[in-house]
Amino acid sequence: MTADWMHSIANALVTARMTGAPAALTPEVLARLDDEAGIRVQQLTLERLGARVVGWKVAVMPDGHVIAAPIIDRLLLHSPATLPTIVCGLGGIECEIAFLMGRSLDERREALFTRDEVAASINSACAAVEVLHSRLPNGTNSPRSALLADMLSNGALIVGAPLDRWSNIDFKKIAVEFAVNGNVVISRRGGLASGDPLGGVAALANHLARRGTPLLAGQYVTTGSYTGVHLASPGDEMVVSFAGFSELRLKFDPPRQAT
Repeated sequence: MTADWMHSIANALVTARMTGAPAALTPEVLARLDDEAGIRVQQLTLERLGARVVGWKVAVMPDGHVIAAPIIDRLLLHSPATLPTIVCGLGGIECEIAFLMGRSLDERREALFTRDEVAASINSACAAVEVLHSRLPNGTNSPRSALLADMLSNGALIVGAPLDRWSNIDFKKIAVEFAVNGNVVISRRGGLASGDPLGGVAALANHLARRGTPLLAGQYVTTGSYTGVHLASPGDEMVVSFAGFSELRLKFDPPRQAT
């Protein structure tokens, strides 16, 4: 049985999603969360939203610990995309590489999924942008378990056109460019901390298997930022280019004029 206080946290996070205001949660309540409880709150939130999981974001900590959060159907967009203000949230933009699963990794087994098995299960790769939007009172400065409960601050995932032949790309040194309103603000080679986005997919597949949650065909996996976090503003138009991939375009809705 799930404790009442976990239900209360999920209810507050759902309300925050609907209103755009921070969740009415005290530090004392959030301090009760550990990672397992944070994952349970994710599940409760999905149930209350009636949402379908269409992707995952994953991060592998320096100590090897894996944290992950689902991305829901209403927050998956395809380039070119325009985001309403309530989705823009913090205005945090992360330029990433995402993978689309072509085959489910849902076997219940003792052995880990190998890197080759995971690679063979991927349908395509694409440029992606994650928009950060924390529903927590202290935003991304909150404890890790609270961030987990809030889906790791996922506000939206925008994906570009798929690339089927991605296996020969050097993701450690790939060129990436990020432009805002026609001005290039980031141009570099590489930038992903691990240098290995495929490794993130493998880590996620095994993390989910241990939880008894399959990684399904048709789900996207986004694997971390090459460009850090850029803060965008309402009305900004952005273009993301990774070498070898179709460019991705998105825009934040401009501020509404007072009437």
